[in-house]
Amino acid sequence: MEKSAQKVLVTGGTGFIGPRLIEELLRRGYSVRCLRRIHKRIHPQNLPETVEVIEGDLFDKKILADSVRDIDIIFHNAALVKALGKKEFHAANVTGTLNLLDAVAECGNKLKRFIFFSSQAAGYPATDAEHPAQENIACVPVSLYGKSKLEAETLIRCHSANIPYTIIRPVSVYGPGDREFFKYFNSIAMFRLKPVLGLGKRQLNLIYVSDLLDAAVNAAESEHTIGKTYFLANETNYTWREFADTLSQVMGLRAKFIFIPPIFFRIWGFFSDVYAKITGRSVFFSGSKVSESIKKYWLVSCKEARNDFGFQCKYDLVRGLAETLKWYKEHGWLK
Repeated sequence: MEKSAQKVLVTGGTGFIGPRLIEELLRRGYSVRCLRRIHKRIHPQNLPETVEVIEGDLFDKKILADSVRDIDIIFHNAALVKALGKKEFHAANVTGTLNLLDAVAECGNKLKRFIFFSSQAAGYPATDAEHPAQENIACVPVSLYGKSKLEAETLIRCHSANIPYTIIRPVSVYGPGDREFFKYFNSIAMFRLKPVLGLGKRQLNLIYVSDLLDAAVNAAESEHTIGKTYFLANETNYTWREFADTLSQVMGLRAKFIFIPPIFFRIWGFFSDVYAKITGRSVFFSGSKVSESIKKYWLVSCKEARNDFGFQCKYDLVRGLAETLKWYKEHGWLK
């Protein structure tokens, strides 16, 4: 079947990843339908006129039935990355996923692939730099978000007899349009400061958004990826100090380090949880997120992805940060 004749559903059309995934799919010739959540605090991005947009969420059976009808491939990207607690994470990331799977089963659609955007957080932090996380080792997520993603993965595997799936676990994603890494750009641009946790020696892997989306579509197109799970990252290990130094060099600005003691992060997480309970508004740096952030080695191996579908990153950190900076300036986020 030609790609132009294949219909793809993308969930999560109002965030950082969704609209850019749609652009990649259109570039490759797919016909795209997007399930986009209506949210008064989110201004949805304009999508190309060729995209069929269905507005709704993962809790409306009729909307889901209309969304999955005649679909060949689903890219399930919709998720909550911050929530008031376990119950809210479970509803969005677990129950929402189950509802989508049930909709596919109930409509009798012979889906060719279900691509699930999970997270590195569903895995486990590495013990040291020489032993990055691997897919065949038991997962021990340390945050509520990570636990909800792992539970959603388990549900998908339970449907594997009828729905061919592939699970991808990207590490921290950065690139044009991202709001979380933008805060770091802004800290350097506005205050000439580079905040790092502890002494900045904690290590992590990153992935540029274009590399992630290229990998996601390649995984969907490969028969070797059915029923498998993959970590996705640029496997170069960076300390937070190295990341901050690289960013300031790309921006052409001198900035001073601010070393934040881990205990401060824990206190911040505690009061963030108190604030969330009082106001009823979710926060990104919750106590659960802090527990995840203070781990020393968020590193993964992408050996399986390389072997099964030729995964390879095209963007190193300097190039990725430069492209991101250019976008921020062109769109008025930075001067």
